[in-house]
Amino acid sequence: MNGTELERYTFDVLGEPFIKAALRSPYDARREAREECKRFSAAEAANVFPNWARGAQQALLASAAEMHGLEAPPMKAGGFWNYREIRGAPATGGPAVILTAATVGKPCGFIRVADYQRTLAESGQGRLFGEIQPGDCVYALLLTSRYRGVSLEDARDNRHLPGSVYMAWPSNDCLGYVHVVNLVERYPEIVRQYLPELWTERHVMMYIQQSRRMAF
Repeated sequence: MNGTELERYTFDVLGEPFIKAALRSPYDARREAREECKRFSAAEAANVFPNWARGAQQALLASAAEMHGLEAPPMKAGGFWNYREIRGAPATGGPAVILTAATVGKPCGFIRVADYQRTLAESGQGRLFGEIQPGDCVYALLLTSRYRGVSLEDARDNRHLPGSVYMAWPSNDCLGYVHVVNLVERYPEIVRQYLPELWTERHVMMYIQQSRRMAF
């Protein structure tokens, strides 16, 4: 199985309607967090915003999974944090697909690996002679990074926007990704619905460009 086949398998099992909902989830979650944080001072909002956005995204993913016939059991990551594990299984047999969400420091950046992510990755895909070998499951990550902006003012005014949204399939040693998909570039018509109306086409193109891996 190559990267394209791994991607196709994942999209077939989870379904493209769910993938599109997953892309929307960080935009809707961060917008909700921005509105809810208006009740706080700037200092308090800086503390609350990221956790509110993370929690809201987990709820949105669970709702989308239920809508599209997938499982989304709540799981304990350790400490106080709970997360949702999106699960789909092909009707014809084959490895199940498991998706979890994570926030990273830059477009398609590496995650700070938690125990549950390491366990899932070890059960997932590895490489053998250049080919990707699915394991007991196919494990994918929905990665979101913050918007850096084209200026300090832009970054401040539009901090509620995600800077990138990727689907990435980690290697089973969690040291890299065997395949990645930039969902911002894949579905620009969805992303445009969340961008400021006053943005010019040039600003939109710069936003999409900044979403690319290794843009920073």
